[in-house]
Amino acid sequence: MSIQPSVPNTWPQPFDTQGALQLEADLEYVCNVVGALGVVLPPALATAALLAGLATADEFRAAVASGLADGTLDRHACRIMARMRGFDLAL
Repeated sequence: MSIQPSVPNTWPQPFDTQGALQLEADLEYVCNVVGALGVVLPPALATAALLAGLATADEFRAAVASGLADGTLDRHACRIMARMRGFDLAL
């Protein structure tokens, strides 16, 4: 059973580059802790960690397209991350 968080269609204020870099660092830390505990990363967390630090909308879209095509990214997490960054992402 998977629990998907409820996220508004628009984020109150999209993260800027500095906020995205902070989120990337925070998620990297969480992923390291989870890994140290011997727990497999949930797909949504792995997706968020991968996408968090991408600087531009073009980089983000390219990573999402590639990751969804090869099945390595969680679609719902991609949508949430796009909203958080203020990127237009048609999925």
